Amino acid sequence: PGTGKTSMALRFLVEEELSTINSKLSTLIMSYTNRAVDEICAMLTDAGIDYLRLGSETSCDPRFADHLLDRAIGEHPRLDKIRQMMKDTKVVVSTTSTMLSRPYLFQLKHFSLCIVDEASQILEPNIIGLLASPQIDRFILIGDHKQLPAVVQQPDDDPRLSACRLSLFERLLRVEREAGRTAFTAILQRQGRMHPDIAAFPNEMFYAKE
Repeated sequence: PGTGKTSMALRFLVEEELSTINSKLSTLIMSYTNRAVDEICAMLTDAGIDYLRLGSETSCDPRFADHLLDRAIGEHPRLDKIRQMMKDTKVVVSTTSTMLSRPYLFQLKHFSLCIVDEASQILEPNIIGLLASPQIDRFILIGDHKQLPAVVQQPDDDPRLSACRLSLFERLLRVEREAGRTAFTAILQRQGRMHPDIAAFPNEMFYAKE
């Protein structure tokens, strides 16, 4: 907690992707909740990165409403206008549920990179279909299953169904660790939210035991 997964790591990943000389590259950023998407929008705004947000005004912080697709296209949307706007935009932000409900957007836009923030909250069926889209070349999952795991009602005493409780984030993390691979996973080591003596407890009791 407090390592800057959204404010720092996500920002640097987006800036690195946008800094490439290939002007056609675009990034899709998703998260589970509208509140988390608001935090992403705040980070992008502070970094001076232009973006387009998918969703409705009722679920968006008023500070970022000007970036909504629905507001940008106006009261008389035209497919050619939407297509051109999506083509010109380098960064698109959305909740996973919004993208699932608007699959036609993948017909309008190809993404070189998809970053999913707070990915440890999202159960696999709610994300795997999006990431498997041929319109996404690569994806990065950012999260902390020790802090924000997926919330499920399924009991954990049935070993036959235990994997169904896991997010794609946690399952892939387990696969990599069991295989002894470290090339595709990383843990942020510095945090700025609490005194080091306070941080020592969760570090030792929750994180170091893995």
